Amino acid sequence: MNLQSKKSIFILFFLLFGIFIFPQDDRTKSPDIVMKELIGLFKAYNREIDDVKLTPEQEKQNKEIADKIENIFHYKKMIYGALNDQLSTMTQKQVNEFFYKFKELIGLVAFPQGSYFYNNSRNKFYDVIYKDGKAYISSDNHNYDKDIQITMTYIYEKIDKNWMLIDLEMNEHSLVEAYKLQINRIVKKDGIKALLETLDKKYKELKKK
Repeated sequence: MNLQSKKSIFILFFLLFGIFIFPQDDRTKSPDIVMKELIGLFKAYNREIDDVKLTPEQEKQNKEIADKIENIFHYKKMIYGALNDQLSTMTQKQVNEFFYKFKELIGLVAFPQGSYFYNNSRNKFYDVIYKDGKAYISSDNHNYDKDIQITMTYIYEKIDKNWMLIDLEMNEHSLVEAYKLQINRIVKKDGIKALLETLDKKYKELKKK
């Protein structure tokens, strides 16, 4: 076998198997890149100001933004985490109803609030800290509209090869844990039925706006 033939076989071997040994292109975005994209989406989200209704075009833009945020928010981790203590006592129908309406409420409340906050704040983000399979991005935020200072830490986890937001700490308090406490309080006092009724009432109230 001549030298040229040996080179050809080596090149063929590399093309066939090299991809498994040396990944050609890691397209996974780093947590800080995902963070920048999320802030950009919140800033671009249209919200009603002085009760002026959004135009059809603005509503369309918001739907596109919400779809992109869904690729960053891991709703199952967030919502099931908040509902975790009650899952064993609920039917699948009740869980599905809670998940759907709670997810809708996140969009109805958090997206406009996020738009307001990030368009009226000075934000300083710190380097990513990796711990126990999660990525933590801390930030200091000064809302100059209301002159308040808030420390927030965004918690990401790599799920299906993508870094996704699973929780948010505000002044060192977990948002998922705060929701869990509220849910447990309602259930302990009045039961699962009352929890779903409370959620449904809030859902209908915000959908009317």
